[in-house]
Amino acid sequence: WRDSNCSVRAALLRAMERLHGILRDRGYININALLFDDYELLDVYGPMELLAGCTVMPIRESKGKLRITFLSATESKTAKPRDGVLTMTDASLADASPADVLFVPGGLGTRALQHDAAFISRLGELARSACVVLTVCTGSLLLAATKLLDGLKATTNKGAFDEIASQYPSVQWQRSARWCVDGKFYTSSGVAAGTDLAHFFLRELFGTKVAKMASTFAEYQYSEDPEN
Repeated sequence: WRDSNCSVRAALLRAMERLHGILRDRGYININALLFDDYELLDVYGPMELLAGCTVMPIRESKGKLRITFLSATESKTAKPRDGVLTMTDASLADASPADVLFVPGGLGTRALQHDAAFISRLGELARSACVVLTVCTGSLLLAATKLLDGLKATTNKGAFDEIASQYPSVQWQRSARWCVDGKFYTSSGVAAGTDLAHFFLRELFGTKVAKMASTFAEYQYSEDPEN
């Protein structure tokens, strides 16, 4: 990962140090993965293939060390993607316990949710309590609506970049980034870029061997260039 800003790198290391401490003390990390109506399928299941996959690989560094809870935006404990079947979740956003990592995908559903005050307030609570927040595509739109990205670097789907940047000008939007890290906030651009972000996250958390094995098992050709 390349970044000339040493303070950003230091903040990233602090976020990872917190997760590494949790692994040492508890033995596993909790991840809350948000779903909502009209979420983008690959935003979720590309990264989840790597995140969930690494926990079942026969390798000591990651086996059984990530526990994922899927959350619905509503009390229904269901979410319907833009293209796909109705998805059942483990809990609702309102009832969710804070987790070490929060994962927020994108999709057309983000456009309405950014104006839902109760949803944004609750999302902000879970994002503040998390050690690391991962967003894919227009998931960063929702995070921007919480104001937690104000003054920070972030990226988003290139097809919606101008729209989102104009709505939330206090964020330092990075147009060319495939993914971007500022402190504990990891944001990626559109759709498939989220899987590259997941590969990078696993590399930072568990090391290069685990990240490469997870991508190899998925037969995924990852990019290690955050500016591509």
